[in-house]
Amino acid sequence: MPTGGGKSLCYALPSVVNNSITIVVSPLIALMEDQVSAMQAKGIRAEYLSSTRTEYEKQAILGSLKSEGNFPQLLYVTPEMTQTEKFMFILTSIYASGRLALFAIDEAHCISTWGHDFRPSYRRLAAMRDAFPRVPIMALTATATKKVQDEVVQALKLRNPQILISSFNRPNIHYEVVYTDVEQQDKYKLLIDMVQRPDSGPTCTIVYCLKQSTTAELAARLQGAGIASRAYHAGLPAVDRSRILEEFLDGRIVVVAATVAFGMGINKADVRMVVHFNVPKSLDALYQESGRAGRDGLPSRNVIFYSLDDRRLIEFVLEKEAKKSKRIANHTEESRVQAAFGKVVDYCMAPCCRRHKLLAHFDEMLQPSRCGGCCDFCRNPAGVQSRINSVREVAFDANLRRQGGQWARMDDESEDGYAGDMVGNHADMELQCSQSSEDRIAEPGEEFAQSVSKSRMVGTSDTKFFERMERAEQSFYAAEPSSKGSATDRLLSRMQTAPARSSVGKTKPVASADMRDKAVKKIAEYLEQNVAVKVTSQQAIKMAEAMEAEEFQGASTGTVYRSSIGGKLRIASHTEDMSKLPMLNTMQLREEPQDSPGN
Repeated sequence: MPTGGGKSLCYALPSVVNNSITIVVSPLIALMEDQVSAMQAKGIRAEYLSSTRTEYEKQAILGSLKSEGNFPQLLYVTPEMTQTEKFMFILTSIYASGRLALFAIDEAHCISTWGHDFRPSYRRLAAMRDAFPRVPIMALTATATKKVQDEVVQALKLRNPQILISSFNRPNIHYEVVYTDVEQQDKYKLLIDMVQRPDSGPTCTIVYCLKQSTTAELAARLQGAGIASRAYHAGLPAVDRSRILEEFLDGRIVVVAATVAFGMGINKADVRMVVHFNVPKSLDALYQESGRAGRDGLPSRNVIFYSLDDRRLIEFVLEKEAKKSKRIANHTEESRVQAAFGKVVDYCMAPCCRRHKLLAHFDEMLQPSRCGGCCDFCRNPAGVQSRINSVREVAFDANLRRQGGQWARMDDESEDGYAGDMVGNHADMELQCSQSSEDRIAEPGEEFAQSVSKSRMVGTSDTKFFERMERAEQSFYAAEPSSKGSATDRLLSRMQTAPARSSVGKTKPVASADMRDKAVKKIAEYLEQNVAVKVTSQQAIKMAEAMEAEEFQGASTGTVYRSSIGGKLRIASHTEDMSKLPMLNTMQLREEPQDSPGN
């Protein structure tokens, strides 16, 4: 059932009608607080137990469970609480009194390892089925593919369950993607312009960010633009998180810049826009988070800021999470999370209806014509196609430069800063239910610095070519002087006057002879394949030699050299004007006469 569709009513109504006790398992303390307040405002007796309650409050709640007429009809608990010996004793006494009517598992997708918010503590909820086999279990979620549904049924040991699925379609939400690599403004300014409304003031917005530091910077920039905004993430003290949530719900804060720690079940009906400042990790997460907009049924927006840098960063994070998570027993998890993120990339880069793509993920078919212009593609197909093409051109250029160090490290990725932020990546949700920290994942920034240039976003022959170049360079520098004589004399002679750099007390050229030779051959190959540059193989070699020599002479380091060669490859493969090719005005592009046998 989609966000705002009435899941709470499904378990609240039976308890009210029968005046019985329903145990509601919820993943977040903030979510429990919000739902209990909403139920109490409707006159329903509801309470929650968590580590944030005082000892006096806990004893009062436990005492009320024994009351004959004033017991809570809904008792919200974390999954970790249900696994304590003391709480199981309490459940046994309630069960014996005949008042325990139902276990309601909210956000049930957390049970599934296929879900986007997997929680191992949810997997252990089956113990309640074993202990109380006659008490019905209800599982509820807004995001459950067929695989997730099957795993929930199995994990909770449900017996021939009735499965009810409503439409996932949220027709009042307009879905769109902003391609920040080809926009004229930076993404911060783009967001501020989206939030600001000259006619009616700032738009009530939730902005989801990958890192905690990004939420702080974004909130500061919004405040600088006169927009009431706060950052929300698991690194904040619990009292601060509760205050920010309260101020957002009552309208004192207009925009919350948050990590995934903020959101599940947040009951604010008038959120007009949800922005993914970084690309979400899965379509499940996208649907769950975008659904927090427009719960009142009025027109709302979901916007994804898509960039190549974000894509590569998230691919790295997902790869490390998959490899280090304690729940991984084989390599299937790594491929699964990569496939899930691949669907998000396809959602952003495929020239088709966004709504159709999103609903198809949940096995719901929708004719594109039924979108009604409520996504950017259906409203302006040609414009979106043009921007996608521009992004692909940027990606091609970036792929060729990749090994040149252009993306060696994001601007703000210090080792300490990155590690600190990535602690919260999975834990931003888990930290709020601080009974257990077994699933927190920290990603060292040093590994990011070493690995980001090896991102698997690029799998082209150009990538392999540059990897071979790099290996050849390393082998060349590691070899003894006597082993370097295998390179051609022509290239060795050119290296004598080349720039040099210092490394580990040695002076060495910016590129080995083998690397330079490969670069010349690759440039020549691209020139020959370019139908607009009509040259013979010998002419292409001569042009390539001139182009490579120009970059070699101007390069101060091997990194700069590889980056420059990447640029030359793009020119060689894409130019349609021969006059734009370097050195063309001074080169004789003619066939050299062949020596006759008599010479």
